[in-house]
Amino acid sequence: MKDFKNTIPLFVELKTEAMRERHWQQLMEKTGQHFDMAADRFTLENMFAMDLARFTDIALEIIAYAIKELTLERTVKEITEVWL
Repeated sequence: MKDFKNTIPLFVELKTEAMRERHWQQLMEKTGQHFDMAADRFTLENMFAMDLARFTDIALEIIAYAIKELTLERTVKEITEVWL
């Protein structure tokens, strides 16, 4: 139960719209955990099986970069729309 409790916040963070395929690939490379991103196979059960909680620091770092990238993309888009 403790593992479950500690893992849920990470899963919530991983659900962010900022996570793009490149970020998932980076997560797989850095953790050595490879997973199928197909919707019918990318399940909560499979995520628990990968024990991503062991890599929380790595995952949170990737998520932080993904969020920063998304913020920059949106800012550039807004600037482009205003100036063009």
